[in-house]
Amino acid sequence: MKGGRADADLANKTGGRVRISQSSAQDGTAITVTITAYGAEPPNRWGKRSKLNSPSYFEVTIVGISDGSASVSLTNNSGKPPTTMQYMKNGDWVSVTGVSTSGNTITGGIPVIDLHSPIVIGT
Repeated sequence: MKGGRADADLANKTGGRVRISQSSAQDGTAITVTITAYGAEPPNRWGKRSKLNSPSYFEVTIVGISDGSASVSLTNNSGKPPTTMQYMKNGDWVSVTGVSTSGNTITGGIPVIDLHSPIVIGT
């Protein structure tokens, strides 16, 4: 972390990138960002499936900070460019507003505090 910002580019491993801003963490705070891609089927432990078409499920975890905003970019490898990103909050899928797309990649803003939950992209 430096100046409330951090960048984790995991595109080579998982097709994702997370950019953090507006965190109150002190400069030098160590953070760990993990992106796990599950493909078209979510783990059973999540319970509820999204109603999106051509879904790709992910889990994005940030350890070391609990505040700020995260710009999350994820790639759908199912062949259809995604138009929607959702994350699970209190057992329901919540649509991310203000998303942008480029080819099979979609980017949206999610509060860091909500990133210890499932994410799905699709149409």
